[in-house]
Amino acid sequence: MISERVLNDFNNKKVLITGGTGLIGREIANILCDAGSDVTVVSLDNIKINKNVKHIHGDLRDFNFCKDIFKFPFLASLIDSASSPSTKSCVKTLPDTFTLMFPPPPV
Repeated sequence: MISERVLNDFNNKKVLITGGTGLIGREIANILCDAGSDVTVVSLDNIKINKNVKHIHGDLRDFNFCKDIFKFPFLASLIDSASSPSTKSCVKTLPDTFTLMFPPPPV
């Protein structure tokens, strides 16, 4: 369960989720939409996961694509749930391919 305080920190914030159409990414996207976030997902899959989520279709392994999407205006948070397409590769590199970056707690 995510605390109400954490969810409130995401209210009216712009959040970019990489791998946002995967099992974990789509759950995070739905939770943050319910918390009032402005959510955009980046994914290799071209599927719509939630009517309130914006979707950018592309490959994060493409450096120029990454430069373009990280010009995202006023980004408050990045949640990286993208992983390698190969399970074996994903397990070997899990610490590098699954990180959560949340905004610092309010002062």
